[in-house]
Amino acid sequence: MLAETLHSTLTFFENNRNRMDYARFRNEGYFIGSGTIESAAKRLGELRLKEVGARWTEKGAVHTAKARAAWAGSQWMPIVQRRTAINLTA
Repeated sequence: MLAETLHSTLTFFENNRNRMDYARFRNEGYFIGSGTIESAAKRLGELRLKEVGARWTEKGAVHTAKARAAWAGSQWMPIVQRRTAINLTA
């Protein structure tokens, strides 16, 4: 098991070496790390939830976020099709 894990880890690093040239990417002005994206996502989420007149429950906010992610990720129609296929009268 350890040998398999080590092999897959080494294979990953070998296959992605060119994507991990962080010094070059920093020099070219790219952000390295997820902090900037996480901060922006948090800020945008807060702006949406704190709009004037908005009233959210935690459950409602989570459901809305999941629906928006499905829409943005082109997964909306498969979800709708699955829900439409359910026989609710049985």
